[in-house]
Amino acid sequence: MMNWNFPSGKRLSPTGINNGDIEMFLDNIGDSLTREVIQNSLDASNDELNKPVRVEFSIFKLKTQNIPGLHKIKNEILPKAKEYWQDIPDTLKFLNQFEDVINHDQVSVLRVSDFNTKGLTDRNYKSLVNGNGFSVKESVDSAGSKGIGKAAPFAASDLRMVFYNSYSTEEMTRSIGIMNFVSYWENKEKEILTQFAPILVFGT
Repeated sequence: MMNWNFPSGKRLSPTGINNGDIEMFLDNIGDSLTREVIQNSLDASNDELNKPVRVEFSIFKLKTQNIPGLHKIKNEILPKAKEYWQDIPDTLKFLNQFEDVINHDQVSVLRVSDFNTKGLTDRNYKSLVNGNGFSVKESVDSAGSKGIGKAAPFAASDLRMVFYNSYSTEEMTRSIGIMNFVSYWENKEKEILTQFAPILVFGT
């Protein structure tokens, strides 16, 4: 059974909810999200097809119980996080809202699909998933290079949770989930603290 991987270790700096990259998109989430994801798709245009890039936005409902790893998040991770941040109002407010969302029977999901692109190549995948503060562009004409735009989808999510699925021109399928959560004590006695961005891998 696949589950979320929450990186942890000793003497780590705790991560709260105020992520600077995400915060910059919160004032106008709709416009920011649309602009950033379309730009990413345009940057990944597959010129060999000689077809325009097409981007589709759709919203559907998902049974909350079908969120991968929900039981662990709800019953193990969230209580630890709420205890850790009990004296920090803004982070505790986010965690209470997070709890309210996962306690509903259904959650709204925004799906963004693009076509006639190269998909996530190996280099772009590493930049998107593992990188922070940089991005890899296929062309010097591609817009943006600081890697900040990838935070826009997280700003649009009440759970700060995004799933990627891509089939690239390298004939490689990539599927992964990322959640920008907060730190909490994994083992307080041993001072083991969880760190930023839990990851759930579905494929290679």
